[in-house]
Amino acid sequence: MNIQTIDMAGLDVSTSNETDGFGFKTCQEAVSIFHQFADGRKFDNALEWCCGPGYYGLGIWKTGLVRTVSFNDIAPESKEVMGRTFEDNDIDFPFYLSDNFDNIPKQKFDLIVGNPPHFNFSIPFDDDLKPDHHEDRKMRDLDWEVHKKFYRQVGEYLSDDGSIMLMENWKGSSVETFKSMWEENGLHLTKFYSSEDKESRNYYIEVRKNCAII
Repeated sequence: MNIQTIDMAGLDVSTSNETDGFGFKTCQEAVSIFHQFADGRKFDNALEWCCGPGYYGLGIWKTGLVRTVSFNDIAPESKEVMGRTFEDNDIDFPFYLSDNFDNIPKQKFDLIVGNPPHFNFSIPFDDDLKPDHHEDRKMRDLDWEVHKKFYRQVGEYLSDDGSIMLMENWKGSSVETFKSMWEENGLHLTKFYSSEDKESRNYYIEVRKNCAII
């Protein structure tokens, strides 16, 4: 694995082709949107799900949205690059090598952020978006099994007043794609934002427990 180091807001962040799902390109926008969703609230204990090199988690920590942050990914390569980032910046945050929450000790997070795989290639897409254009693990969530498992498990780890803030992509999904997953697991869409970057086609959602649906 070829590991590179990039500067992100004064942090030396390690990354690699195996771990970067275009998070660096979207991190600044995503962190800004997460601050807007929070509306002045500061969080105590956050998790970055599907973290890759950890851009989003490091971003919300560096900008003061959270006091502490944990990281989770299924890929051993992610553990390696994040370990180097922790060492180079003299920081120590938990990293869980885990399929969703399978290997994460029981605890409560009041904020969960993420840039999960955006595309389900069991359905047809435009010619410019085919499975062989992307590395499967980072980009493809076949039959939305990763998302389904996340929403089944997350309630046990999300505090009662906690928030889930994720980036998704219009080329692969819509709000309706995930609606039944939320409803089946006692969650509700509370905030939504569509990126002004029309080329990226990203959109952002906040999902919570016990809240009125927007």
